[in-house]
Amino acid sequence: MANLARSLIAALTVLFVAGSCHAAVKVCHVSDNRILGQNEKVGNNPRINGIILAYEEFKKRHSRNASKVELVNIDDIDNVPLLQKLEISKRESCDLLIGIDTSRQALIVGPWLARNRIMGVSTTATVNKIDNYYPYLISMMIASKDFMRKMAGFIRTNAAKKIIIIKYVDDIYSKVLTAQLMREIQNKATVIQVNEGHLLSKDDLKMIRSTPNAMIVFTGFYFASQNILYQLSELNGDLVRNNVSILGSPEWIFEERLVKRLGRLKDLPKMYLISAWDMTSKAQCNVDFIKKYKEKYGSVPMSKEAFSYDAGKMIFDCIGMADGDIASTYACLSRKRTFTGATGDSIYNEKSSQPVKEVYILRADVQGFTQVKN
Repeated sequence: MANLARSLIAALTVLFVAGSCHAAVKVCHVSDNRILGQNEKVGNNPRINGIILAYEEFKKRHSRNASKVELVNIDDIDNVPLLQKLEISKRESCDLLIGIDTSRQALIVGPWLARNRIMGVSTTATVNKIDNYYPYLISMMIASKDFMRKMAGFIRTNAAKKIIIIKYVDDIYSKVLTAQLMREIQNKATVIQVNEGHLLSKDDLKMIRSTPNAMIVFTGFYFASQNILYQLSELNGDLVRNNVSILGSPEWIFEERLVKRLGRLKDLPKMYLISAWDMTSKAQCNVDFIKKYKEKYGSVPMSKEAFSYDAGKMIFDCIGMADGDIASTYACLSRKRTFTGATGDSIYNEKSSQPVKEVYILRADVQGFTQVKN
């Protein structure tokens, strides 16, 4: 696999030395507008805010070479299917794609990138199968199996008497993570299946309400989870009395309206977040990112903004080191290295599309988040 990857990288280098004639490296942001949240608008999209911040920092650091990079937002083209956007990016002579936010998108975009010999960086795709498209597609986010191991370890450590996994049938990441978790904990769980964005049934809520010492495990991102979390917040007193804890994968509890709603209640159940980004970290890269993001956008960044910022920073750093040469930029992105950004160290090994990163468990309360040492 490593030899094949190196051969592909060499082929890419030859291709782009021979074929590149741009005055600037064109980096194009591509994702699927149909999955935008209700508060996200095309042209004012938190999925690209972090990338724009990294782009502006690059231009300040490399003022003499700033003209060598152009950032284009293909997502400004509304109501266009993802594959059509990819063809538009090709017609626009995009050298690098960034965005490709979800695992579902990555599995669509990966074959296209490999076929067209264009590199893409996903901000948050976790599905392991994108390794099939390395080195054309790499991700800023760790693989779902790494989330699963951390979640399974936390579940075992907390020895919950009843484990209830909420699985979203329309979500690739949720289906993969649920299957991996069930294998790891030897099927010792009840799985509730819901359609993405739908609510728990009355029977599901009754079962949760009457089950003491349970751990409810969310396996989707917050767009799919927020309505169910609203339902559970109505049961908050019962959850506290029954010693129920809630564990979620990235972003499930970041939705500000939910946090504010729970913050008005007297008691909170034990609520935990699993994440590859510790937003409480005092590391300078993280502190600086959060400060700059608040100053520019007037809000606290969520993990998708942090990972999109790091993805952008990694790309623009490579472009800067390559002095705007696309072949050298590709080689930089594909090599064995450790990238340090707001989300911490991301270790790439020339074998996998996804990095090795630290995974954290964070306890949530009305004051914010606290890292759990386990």
